[in-house]
Amino acid sequence: MRERYWEIDFLRGVAVVGMIIFHAAFDYAFFASSENVNVYAGTWFWLARAVAALFILLAGISWTLHTHRKHASIRVREQEWRVYVRRGLGLIVGGLLISLLSYIFFPAYAIWFGILHFLGFSYILGLFFLHRPRGARIAGIFIVFLGILFSTILHEQLPYWPIMLPVFFPTFDYFPLFPWFGVFLVGIGAGHYFYPRGERKIMIPAWENHSVVSVFSRMGKNSLFIYFIHQPILIGIILGMKVLLHV
Repeated sequence: MRERYWEIDFLRGVAVVGMIIFHAAFDYAFFASSENVNVYAGTWFWLARAVAALFILLAGISWTLHTHRKHASIRVREQEWRVYVRRGLGLIVGGLLISLLSYIFFPAYAIWFGILHFLGFSYILGLFFLHRPRGARIAGIFIVFLGILFSTILHEQLPYWPIMLPVFFPTFDYFPLFPWFGVFLVGIGAGHYFYPRGERKIMIPAWENHSVVSVFSRMGKNSLFIYFIHQPILIGIILGMKVLLHV
């Protein structure tokens, strides 16, 4: 087992902290007061997208590292396809559980294609690009460009394909394949470039034992667990504060 690269865990930890900060603001606006916080514009809007882009980019990079560490060659053996497909399907099932819970408690804002659904599809669709880094980079940039175009200039002309194309409807979490699958593909390309054959290409300082880096890295290693538990905790805190302040 090769060592983990601290910079990957650290950056994922940074994304986790950004996610918690944004969701705290979002939950405050939704459950307490939307007059003081507008999460759909300005700094909050861009924070959400920066955090999402970092998460997804790192997912693509980490996938290439995992593949390199399983095989001397980057080409995925046929029997390994089923491993990655199972991983994707597992994330989709997790996403469907989130969909069910969100529909039960907040039907008007139910999550139909959130981050877990998206990552599940990306792991399956990304198999075609996993050993094609140049194609991943080119296709990724093209998909990001089209996604931005679709969500701005052409959004009124798009068919209603919410999984693939960016459409607008009330929901807590939404990641259509355009543009986000492009970010995932860029991550695959970046993983090949910065970690060829699973080895770090650019030497960086050994800061993994620094106290601050260590805290962020631990959060990065447990990002999925934190993703599942942080919202109930935040909502509980905000609703508790709301009740106390009214008392």
